[in-house]
Amino acid sequence: MIELLSAEDIMQHINKARIRFAEGKLNKDVIASTSENFWLFPENTANVKKKHLLQIAEKNLPKPSERNHPLGRALSTYTNKSWNTYDPIFTKKLKKIRPDWFQDHTKIRKNKLLKLAKSGAKRPNQKKHPLGYNLSSYTSPKSTCFDKEFTEKLKTLANHWFKK
Repeated sequence: MIELLSAEDIMQHINKARIRFAEGKLNKDVIASTSENFWLFPENTANVKKKHLLQIAEKNLPKPSERNHPLGRALSTYTNKSWNTYDPIFTKKLKKIRPDWFQDHTKIRKNKLLKLAKSGAKRPNQKKHPLGYNLSSYTSPKSTCFDKEFTEKLKTLANHWFKK
């Protein structure tokens, strides 16, 4: 079993190995024989990253964020069909362990907004309410997230949200 590294440890290994390689202190033979240098070459890293991601999932740790975790981007590329690095076998394993990592968050947010509308609540404020920004995105025709059907549903449930 591979030791589970923190995000900081992973970045430290990557940077150290890249510096040593650039200085000519590492060659392919040395790199192949030392586990800390696997980060230098993409063909070596994918399987290691997948193992780390599976360990994170098995330990019930939070999903690595694409923005602030070194494995977050890798997770996205291995599980998204539009990427050439997509791995259906890995994705299937991961979905079995952590189905919550694959929830449709847009659908969840829209359902929450519909519940709010049905309850007669005030319109969620874009700056103060956690769903305020989402409401604006889904109901503004100029938004890339605009959903005409959803907007119509909301207008029938909470027309007061759309009056200026």
